[in-house]
Amino acid sequence: MIGRSLTKRFEDKVALRGVSIEVEEGGISFVIGPSGCGKTTLLKVLSGFLRPDEGEVEVLGFRLFRGEGAETSLAEARRQMGIVFQANALFDSMNVLDNVLFPLRYGFSVEMTRSEEVDLAVEMLRNVELGPEVLFKYPSELSGGMRKRVAIARALIRRPRLILYDEPTTGLDPITSSAIGELIASLSERFKTTSVVVSHDIMLVKRVAKRVMLLMAGSKVWEGSKEELLGSEDPYVVAFLSGRRDLLPEGGVLD
Repeated sequence: MIGRSLTKRFEDKVALRGVSIEVEEGGISFVIGPSGCGKTTLLKVLSGFLRPDEGEVEVLGFRLFRGEGAETSLAEARRQMGIVFQANALFDSMNVLDNVLFPLRYGFSVEMTRSEEVDLAVEMLRNVELGPEVLFKYPSELSGGMRKRVAIARALIRRPRLILYDEPTTGLDPITSSAIGELIASLSERFKTTSVVVSHDIMLVKRVAKRVMLLMAGSKVWEGSKEELLGSEDPYVVAFLSGRRDLLPEGGVLD
């Protein structure tokens, strides 16, 4: 996955300012930064949900938005990616079985018998450490951690090459957050998927990340390995990790 010089504006607000990103295949890359810095906007651009005003996006070998056949490329890229939304985006009126199978039934229709559907859903749930007893439960009957696992199972249903996670531990307690982090790492290894995680959860970064990009006010201010991040004396990194705005360089880009 490659994003080159990505800029995105919403009226007079610049959400992304010439951001470039390259994600190693099979790796786990994090985009971190304070709330409102452009992390989720970047994820939406990389997934094809938002068109950048400037710049190019290449996902799994497909060029999105630009050039001949861009719409076909976008559709093909989406077939090979899964997305885990911040608030899970489970359908309250559907049980777990129907939520997990949703990507196969709508948009990317796959002909399966009822028995085959149930078997596949059970397999996906087992991948996220949930048993078949949750199949016919509704989201309101599940804990926050269980809802997150169902959302991940749904993202896995088409066996994607790429999974995008938007703030996967938001609203979860520390123990559940740790378990979700371990799950992200194990799934990446087991299925050989490329993972991009948007987060401001530093403990999750320490447990899971391989590469890290730091955004502030829509600008990329730092990029490197997890080990480099944790040992960095860069003023933007130090300010973010310590939660101290006063440590930002004079004229720093944090709004």
